[in-house]
Amino acid sequence: MARRRSQSPPISFLSFLDIMASMIGILSLIIIILILSQVDPQAVEAAQREMAESLQRADELKQVEQIIEPLEQEKRRLQELVEQRQQTARQIAAAQQKLQEIESRRQSADVDRKASLELQAQSSQMAAEIERLEQEQQQVTQQLQAMQERMEKKQSPREEAQIKVRLSGTGENLDPFFVEAHAKGLVIYGLDGPPVEVPTGQIANGPDFKRLMETVKARPNGTIIFLIREDAVNIYAHAAAVASNNYVRNGKLPITGKGKIDLSEAGAAEPAEEKK
Repeated sequence: MARRRSQSPPISFLSFLDIMASMIGILSLIIIILILSQVDPQAVEAAQREMAESLQRADELKQVEQIIEPLEQEKRRLQELVEQRQQTARQIAAAQQKLQEIESRRQSADVDRKASLELQAQSSQMAAEIERLEQEQQQVTQQLQAMQERMEKKQSPREEAQIKVRLSGTGENLDPFFVEAHAKGLVIYGLDGPPVEVPTGQIANGPDFKRLMETVKARPNGTIIFLIREDAVNIYAHAAAVASNNYVRNGKLPITGKGKIDLSEAGAAEPAEEKK
């Protein structure tokens, strides 16, 4: 009988492939971590700020174009009215000159009765034409004046309505200090005296914002409420980070429009020396 061949189990590379896949994944993760650790956070923040400013400029340009387009239409219509009035004035001058010629001919001794009657009819017709042209010129002048007044109103700066700030819900239990964030920095309300301007470069290390944070921290329910203008999102983010790093409670309230802020109904905190 033939000897039966021994059957050895097949070799499996599955565990080896699992190890290789795990090693590749770990190396990829290490590479990603190294790349991210080399990214400059300030550069990322600057790029985000630049992108936000670009979007803001695009929105502002679109708004300006929407304002300019009707003004250009009004300007073209105004120019048409000016040209129409000038043309009417020329027609009146020509008609008056022709009327004078007709009157001169009619009063001449060489003109017979029939020709005189014809010239008289032409004279009456020309006088009526002059009257019609003068009325038309008056109407054009009135339209021109009305359009000039409309353009002056459109081009004159409009006063923005005041923006009333009110707190509701959980905000009613706070002791709020309001800080307006605008494109050039902050305006602090609620400290002793008038509102305090804080430039962007003095938010982190300036004395005014530091004094505000110390005042807020001394109050049990003290809170900074940032009133964020549309063009000051980055300013707010910087100021809120400074407040949070100093363990100062803070919140935010977006502000729409460019009007002055009215805090008469907001329940703003009293200055420290007046609080009892």
